[in-house]
Amino acid sequence: TLVLLACIGITLIFPFREPWVWAFFGGAVFSCLWVTKDEWVHAAQCSPAEHWLHAVLFLLHPTALWAAYGLWQGGAGLPRTVLWAEAMLCVVSALYQILYWNFPWRHLPE
Repeated sequence: TLVLLACIGITLIFPFREPWVWAFFGGAVFSCLWVTKDEWVHAAQCSPAEHWLHAVLFLLHPTALWAAYGLWQGGAGLPRTVLWAEAMLCVVSALYQILYWNFPWRHLPE
């Protein structure tokens, strides 16, 4: 999530010019590869429903990056607002992941 947020951050902070376009594409490729890093763990510990959610993630991840790139080309106005909304969704998702994986209620017996 943070790697995706970094890519979106490039679109919010920097103008649509080289070398920022190349930095975005490099980050996007890295982000698409990074999102698969834990799949061997998930294969051993996840339910079929969670496997399906990961498959959807793998479809949405490059789609979100491509959308961010297209909005970045659009410049100011509505595209910028949508980019900020996408960034805020990433922040909320990151906070959820941090809370879910690092606090005691995850380890409480049922």
